[in-house]
Amino acid sequence: MSVLTLQQPVEVLQSRPWLALYGVMLRPRRQAAHLEEADLAPIQRLFPEEMMNTIFSYLGPYELGRAACVCRQWRHLSEHHKHWQAACQQAYGACHKDVTCSQDLVRKSYRCSWRRLFLECPHLRFDGLYASRNTYIRQGVSEWRREKGSCFLVTYFRYFRFFPDGTLLYRTSPLTIGKVAKSMMRSPCEAQQKQKQQDQHVFSGRYVIKGGKVFIIIVYPNSRNTEVRARCRIRGVPVLGAANRLDLEELASFDREEGSSASMIHFSDPDEDPSGS
Repeated sequence: MSVLTLQQPVEVLQSRPWLALYGVMLRPRRQAAHLEEADLAPIQRLFPEEMMNTIFSYLGPYELGRAACVCRQWRHLSEHHKHWQAACQQAYGACHKDVTCSQDLVRKSYRCSWRRLFLECPHLRFDGLYASRNTYIRQGVSEWRREKGSCFLVTYFRYFRFFPDGTLLYRTSPLTIGKVAKSMMRSPCEAQQKQKQQDQHVFSGRYVIKGGKVFIIIVYPNSRNTEVRARCRIRGVPVLGAANRLDLEELASFDREEGSSASMIHFSDPDEDPSGS
């Protein structure tokens, strides 16, 4: 291997590819409304923009986000303020005490953008289930010829499904989400009628949102005086506006007659992130 010194001549590569870009004029990006007929897809030629807006009005906010990834025109259509205004009115209804959907609030705090309000303000999702995985160790019965008893790792799940009118469904089960999703698809009124016919272990309740947290009350049908009260924090991961996480901060059983409560689970640090929530 030879070593170069300052006295030895060194050939330096003079090729600079970026110099070929000087003087090249780029065409400006055209808006979706001014696309030529040859650049349009068949669905864009058949349906005018007004009809496409009508079709997009039946999509939810998360379906709008997926449709915006299709092409430039669909992204332009998905950002229409009427679609996001309807999504905000559903997400921030009477059960949401922090936000009142009004034009003044959107104009002053969110730069006249309903989409910005939906992404930045905490809300719940109504298109699926919130699931929490819980585990604990249970000591078994001491067996014959053994000095120490066996231990078991018990796993079960808590499922929440929220509705825009302030009602919810709640269920605890050792079964996975694929086996309980069907029982959580009905409305709270249908769940109560179904529970009278046969035991489905699905309970209904109500909730309110205040200060970015969800306060839940669940009443057991066989005992009107016993309630389950929970407090959860809304969080979105990994993107803003996802609202796909609920951090369970407190869960307690409350007796109306005696006015006493017994904590079922409690996290002392409100900023603590419980695993599996």
